[in-house]
Amino acid sequence: METKRLVAVGADGVIVPLTLEIVVDGEPALIMELPGEGRRSFTGADYFLCLIDVRRELEHYGLLLCCQGARADVFPSGMQSQVELGRYARVLTREPEKRAVVDIFDPADVSEAATLEAQKIAVYEFFGLPMGDSPDGD
Repeated sequence: METKRLVAVGADGVIVPLTLEIVVDGEPALIMELPGEGRRSFTGADYFLCLIDVRRELEHYGLLLCCQGARADVFPSGMQSQVELGRYARVLTREPEKRAVVDIFDPADVSEAATLEAQKIAVYEFFGLPMGDSPDGD
């Protein structure tokens, strides 16, 4: 198990520390510990999908997670989802010098935290896709 200490930010700018435990043996899973809320487990086909569920839970509390995978301009390729279980993702940019692959659990600046909806819109716009229902119903 690998532990990441991250923060989430509220709309009022309040910073909330949290811990994510990354289960590295078996099925991809995350265990989030949020002060005053205890521990919750999230499982999925890959780590990025687990992270989406963590973010959805935090958004329910009015919080945005401050990690690379929660930036609007970060999304895993299909190959990254399969080969690396979604642990790494691309920074979506047209500028070659800014292209990078990031660990989705590395910290990100508070100013880079985005909602799930903002990330979805950014990904659709980057790939020139029409907005509509995604295949998973989100």
